[in-house]
Amino acid sequence: MSRTMFSTKIMELVDDAKQDVVILVDACAIRHDLREEVNDLLTAVSEEHERYGGIYIGSVTHPSIKERVESANLILSIGALKSDFNTGMFTYHIPARHTIELHSDHTLVRYAKFPGIGMKLLLPKLTERLSKYQEVASRIPVPHYKLDVPKESDDQISHAYFWPRVGKFFRKQDIIVAET
Repeated sequence: MSRTMFSTKIMELVDDAKQDVVILVDACAIRHDLREEVNDLLTAVSEEHERYGGIYIGSVTHPSIKERVESANLILSIGALKSDFNTGMFTYHIPARHTIELHSDHTLVRYAKFPGIGMKLLLPKLTERLSKYQEVASRIPVPHYKLDVPKESDDQISHAYFWPRVGKFFRKQDIIVAET
């Protein structure tokens, strides 16, 4: 199947989704040097962008984001790295029948795997075809996601307090080296 025919099939699924499409971008998009291609598709990859919708990591996701992602008619997943860390200990609840996954060396469309059709070559073609939705998509409301530091009632440091508080220390252009 050619990339053009393949992108046509994906466009049919997008049309069938009736503008209820969520796009998830994960670690392998950067690992495989797709930052530019992803930015061509989306302008909201940065957490600072007004249309940034938050992070989906299974059961540990903010409830409003979790509901939005898991109830979407179609999820376009770019560079998913389904590890224990990225999936909230494998608590993802995204049905395959609603999912298109673009990986480095293959693409999954619902239950079918297409080897040799990787995201580096497919994403520019999809971006071109999806551009007709850009104006409409830009008007779909995206709730602003902000992680507030909760007030603690005692001296114990909880995860709910610690991680948002640590995030307040970082500044734009900081380099953080971490291991999961």
